[in-house]
Amino acid sequence: MSGNELHYLIRHYTEKAGIEKRITCHSLRASMATAMLKNGAGIIHLQKILGHSKPESTQIYTQVNIEDLKEVYKRTHPRG
Repeated sequence: MSGNELHYLIRHYTEKAGIEKRITCHSLRASMATAMLKNGAGIIHLQKILGHSKPESTQIYTQVNIEDLKEVYKRTHPRG
């Protein structure tokens, strides 16, 4: 399947589902990587899945979401 075919399918099905937000192959890839990290995947495994040659290329997905940070603080800090 070519990139253009995949792009068409994503656009077709997001429109059919009534999703107004623009969804791209890249945004799906980034969402998958972020979800995998949040669920415990290691950065090196994710690097291999994404095909990055260096771990530094994968580190963008490790940025902390403020809501996640607040939840971890509440759950783990003795005075949280």
